[in-house]
Amino acid sequence: MVLAWLLSLNAHSACKVFDGTMYNGKPRVLRGIFPTVSIVYESWVWPSVESRKELPDKRKFESRLRMLKSSSGLAILDIEAWPVRGYRYKPWVVESSLDKYLVLMDWAEKGRPDLKWGMFGLVLPNNYPASVSDPKSRKYDWWQKENDRMVRLVKRTKLVFPSFYTYEKDPAQWLKSVQAKRKELGRLYDGPVYPFIWPQYYDHKPADPALWLKYIPGDFWRMQLETVCRIADGVVIWGGWDFEKRRRAKWDESAEWWKVTRKFILENSSVQ
Repeated sequence: MVLAWLLSLNAHSACKVFDGTMYNGKPRVLRGIFPTVSIVYESWVWPSVESRKELPDKRKFESRLRMLKSSSGLAILDIEAWPVRGYRYKPWVVESSLDKYLVLMDWAEKGRPDLKWGMFGLVLPNNYPASVSDPKSRKYDWWQKENDRMVRLVKRTKLVFPSFYTYEKDPAQWLKSVQAKRKELGRLYDGPVYPFIWPQYYDHKPADPALWLKYIPGDFWRMQLETVCRIADGVVIWGGWDFEKRRRAKWDESAEWWKVTRKFILENSSVQ
């Protein structure tokens, strides 16, 4: 069934692959085939002395925006401090989060109108267990209801950057999740979609702790690149952080994920 679904998809005439990684020592020549996106993280927005529960200081935020660099012209707000999942009986908590996300997006677009802005993981919120559940189940139904609450963001955003990360070794489960997520995105939104994928397994539950941060096998990674490029407008590759040492990981030109990615880009990318 999974294979039939993949074969039924119409491949895009060209695939845009973007660099969202944090590796240290990446060769500059990569920008020619692997253009960067600019990702605005919480640690970039708020100094440690300030609370991340509220909006940052507007002037400081706008000042920092001037430092952003993006060879692709894409910029992404990755702010995860304001909850958009759960709170079934406290909907005002989610509404308050949406208010703040919309304000921050407005500041970003006005501060750097030369960049195309979107938000990571908000349309739609990441919920892997629900995405692989039975579409007739209560879990799936509640997932859709949670996604429906994002309508204010859907109406406002021009680009979406959902998470298509890997939780299990079984490619069929990853595909099942991606299929469900793409279907939900199509139900809610009809604009450009640029999913994030990561060449390592997800590092929190419900992923198997034995897999956390291990690199995905090359053939599985190639399948992910091919799949996302068939169902979306492009793909953003994330990674490059050493979680143990809490610093950027060293770039490895011989890494299996990069050899697969480079070959794929050269074969398919529209970036010349």
